[in-house]
Amino acid sequence: MVEEKKLVDKLFNDIHFSRGLATYGLNEIIDLLKRNVVATILITDDTNLRKIDITCRRCQNVQSEILERPKVIPRVQELLSQPCPSCKSMDLESSERDIVDYLDLISGQTGAKVEVITGATEYGAMLSSIGKVGAFLRYNPNQ
Repeated sequence: MVEEKKLVDKLFNDIHFSRGLATYGLNEIIDLLKRNVVATILITDDTNLRKIDITCRRCQNVQSEILERPKVIPRVQELLSQPCPSCKSMDLESSERDIVDYLDLISGQTGAKVEVITGATEYGAMLSSIGKVGAFLRYNPNQ
């Protein structure tokens, strides 16, 4: 709990003083993570988000989306009923994973750390107020 408090306090401090070394927002963090800018990700344990991938078996085109858990099954069924946007094949397969697992997979490739914060605590609630995910950056990507 003490470590979580320190991490969340530091995140909000870095965001507030806008030195460009901290950010929040899932899509931005994923983009920065893929560009090897992220040092540490903070995410709450109650995000309830899943990443789905619909892959064409013929041309290997991948459609990816991040959705809340209740919306996954209807969206997967919808995407599987449509032809591949690239080659128009109907030979599609789906896969899904928890967003924490997905972030952990990407961070393993770039050397970033993933810290899971308890969502039911005061500091988890603070992190939830900015979208349940934040990150410390290795450098300011805008400089």
